[in-house]
Amino acid sequence: MLKQTDRARIARNLLFGLCILVGMSAAGQAATITIDFEGVDTSGGPVSGGTLDTYLAGFGVTLANIVAPTNTVVADRDGVLSVYAASGVNFLDQQTGGATSRSYDVVFGSTLDSFAFTRTAYFGATGSGLIYPAWSATAYDSGGGILASVGEAKTGTFNTPGSPVPAKVFLLNTPGIAKVRFFGDHEGNAGRAAAAVDDFVLETSTPAVPEPSTLVLFGLGMVGLGGYHLRRKRK
Repeated sequence: MLKQTDRARIARNLLFGLCILVGMSAAGQAATITIDFEGVDTSGGPVSGGTLDTYLAGFGVTLANIVAPTNTVVADRDGVLSVYAASGVNFLDQQTGGATSRSYDVVFGSTLDSFAFTRTAYFGATGSGLIYPAWSATAYDSGGGILASVGEAKTGTFNTPGSPVPAKVFLLNTPGIAKVRFFGDHEGNAGRAAAAVDDFVLETSTPAVPEPSTLVLFGLGMVGLGGYHLRRKRK
């Protein structure tokens, strides 16, 4: 029969092993989700409202605090919006309108470690020249605090379809992102008031939970280790 001190030693070994497993699980693995908007049918024209909301909800994402025109998913190289999708044919945009500035929040179902997106390429569809808008994307934590921000200042006109403003990838790399606010302003000039965006990449840490068989084997091993020490002591 095991003495109380021997039982305590085995229990300590098991507890130590479980702590190691918990530490390994906490380290976790990165889970990545990409939203490219290609799952939205834009064959009949721009899509917004419930259809867009349902599509984004499938990724645990919602749009909120929309200021100015409605957010839409539209098809590539629209003659009015003058945009190239970053991948496929669809991208996310706000419809044109009279407002100088506009904004909206992309809200996540769980906090992210990082959020990346592509500002689409632009081209001058009419050849008359368009203003490249000032815009920003700001990450907030669940308490409303600002974590990080990226963006671009207003630049000159672009008016040649064959020489578009090239697409560019931006990254908000800070843990705890609960939402990202996109803001745009054409500052009273003719042209776009907000950046069209595509290819959202959401990254979060997912704990790596050991399989039950792994836990059982580990537990047996630790019990065996305790028994080994006990036999050595008796000898």
